[in-house]
Amino acid sequence: MDNLANRWKEAKTGINLPNKTAADLMVEATKKKKSVLYFHYGNIIVLMITLIVISFFFLKIAHFKTMLSHAGICLMVGSLMVRIVIEIYSSIKSKTINLEQEVSRTAQETVRFYTYRKTVHGPFTIGIVALYTIGFYLLSPEFSIYIPFKWMIMMHLSFLVGAVVLIWQIRKGIQKEMKNLNNIVELSRELQTS
Repeated sequence: MDNLANRWKEAKTGINLPNKTAADLMVEATKKKKSVLYFHYGNIIVLMITLIVISFFFLKIAHFKTMLSHAGICLMVGSLMVRIVIEIYSSIKSKTINLEQEVSRTAQETVRFYTYRKTVHGPFTIGIVALYTIGFYLLSPEFSIYIPFKWMIMMHLSFLVGAVVLIWQIRKGIQKEMKNLNNIVELSRELQTS
């Protein structure tokens, strides 16, 4: 909670609120809320495309035969599906924050949503990425039957590079979402005092 309070103070200094009217604050809070919602929609679209592409690959191109490979496929597809469900739930939950209701209630709802999203971005995301990665590496023994060793190394190196780039992009998006949620809370509090 101290961390959240510090972030509110930082956000407040960056917003320059004293010169704004209640209507200006409401418009700004609505923009921030839309930005958070679009972040969820973007995640859902990217995850759905990824799910479709790897499902197509597993069903039409690579017909894996071993139980180990099937377990890997289940982990990869299952982890993507779980994350999609989480993002859909998050977008629904985000829509329930009503900026036009009593300001203290809006702030409480936003703080609850912020806490929920921090959990999603922490333990849930780490767990999902770990399961997906384990699934990918469970495919390696069967891949090694069909792919020369040097290409296996290239595949694993490209997976690691892709993972680093993806984690960096996800982190940037998460930081933006958390900043927007902090700003919504601060704007709600400013509305309460104006």
